[in-house]
Amino acid sequence: ERAAERNLELARSVREAAEERLALGLATQPDVLLAKQVEAKAVYDLESASVMVSDAQANLALAIGVPANAALDIVSLEELPLPKRLGVTVEDVIDTALQQRPDLAARVAELRASEAAIGKARAELFPTLGFSGLYGEDIWRYSVNGGPRDDARSPNYAWLVNVEWDLFTGFDRLNAIREAEAQRDAARARLASLELETTAAVWRAYFNYRAARKKYEYAEALLRASQDAYEANRESYGLGLNTIVELLTGERDLANARYLVIQGRAELLMRSAELAWAAGAMSVGALR
Repeated sequence: ERAAERNLELARSVREAAEERLALGLATQPDVLLAKQVEAKAVYDLESASVMVSDAQANLALAIGVPANAALDIVSLEELPLPKRLGVTVEDVIDTALQQRPDLAARVAELRASEAAIGKARAELFPTLGFSGLYGEDIWRYSVNGGPRDDARSPNYAWLVNVEWDLFTGFDRLNAIREAEAQRDAARARLASLELETTAAVWRAYFNYRAARKKYEYAEALLRASQDAYEANRESYGLGLNTIVELLTGERDLANARYLVIQGRAELLMRSAELAWAAGAMSVGALR
């Protein structure tokens, strides 16, 4: 929207320049009409950009669960800091992802649990050995026919060794082992599949990020070149050395370059987020 506002200001200045030259007899009415046409297109682009902003704000409000008319403190795209260049290779990022992504850690834990289940199922084939014991005292205090009272105290204790072994359970234990092994194999396959998916996701995100950075740098260079070309055309037009068509062409190129910079900046930030997510990191800067 801000880029569209600047483009509209630019179109108005060109239209005013054409009207000034027409008043001096240095331009024709078609020149002014062409400038007005470009200005009208700039007004249309500004209204379209405003609608896009409103739609994006409504989608954002819906995503975070607030009314669309709620006041949202949104940071401008131009104010968001851009991530720095990556100082790591794609292999380094893949290794990082395989080590710290939580979904992979969950799959590893699942595999370890299935391996432990196999050990438990195999242990059911063997007897169980247990120990138990007790210690106590029998205490008596009595008298006979009113005679003297006697006290008796005798300790008692026991130690037991228990052995339990189910000799035959209809192959239930063998089938339990087979089932645990099948679950272990399935968990291992899921882990391998997720590792392949993670590697592919990091690979794509890494090179998409690098391409987005190069495209943004190209867009910035194009904007500088378009700005210089427009100023040169504007100066030449004021001196009567070129036509309104050449000036409007320079204006169009400058407007397109501004949009390319905005799109390139947004894409670079989105690709940065995708790479950080694929690697299981908080940000691209954390991959250093």
